[in-house]
Amino acid sequence: MLGKAWGWITAGIGAVMLAFLVAYGTASGTWVDEHSGLLVDKVGQSVDPPSIVGLLIVTVLALVLLIGGVVVGIASRRPRGAVASRGAVIAE
Repeated sequence: MLGKAWGWITAGIGAVMLAFLVAYGTASGTWVDEHSGLLVDKVGQSVDPPSIVGLLIVTVLALVLLIGGVVVGIASRRPRGAVASRGAVIAE
């Protein structure tokens, strides 16, 4: 039971990370195709865009958490011979 819960919690963390990445991209106005040029800040000075490597690492981590969590959440089940009560196992 705990494996299933942790799987779904992990998937939720991955989904939240992806949502934050989309919000970050929307707020800053920078996406993968826009990382080649310079950005202009509010004062009018040009600044370098954030590193694409860091964003890609976080994106890959979020996808791994999301997909792995869903797989564990769906596939985990109670071991054979286990029952719902605490400490009681019925031998087969």
